[in-house]
Amino acid sequence: MRKIILLFFIFLSFFLNAHEPNYGLYFKSHKYMGAERTALVLNNNKPFRLNKEFILSFDMSLRNGFIFGTVFKIISDMQDVISLNFIADEKSNQYPILSITNILYSL
Repeated sequence: MRKIILLFFIFLSFFLNAHEPNYGLYFKSHKYMGAERTALVLNNNKPFRLNKEFILSFDMSLRNGFIFGTVFKIISDMQDVISLNFIADEKSNQYPILSITNILYSL
């Protein structure tokens, strides 16, 4: 009987961890009108003061569904723009790209 109960809890743990994560920020993007889309402004429209070296790191999980749009955008005081985007091809396959001052880099 103990073995059956133990096996039950082992299998139960697999099913509990198999579901899609439902935590963190959930962004409203291309399906929503501009005013309803999620935006996070970290600088209160004032420049960040950075050292010569700057590292940006974050974790990102993608939920099932069509993924399209901007993940982040950085605009320098020289108006250089760095952005991470998801684009779709003619077959609706989605790909991440990095854009640095209008030059696209596949990831």
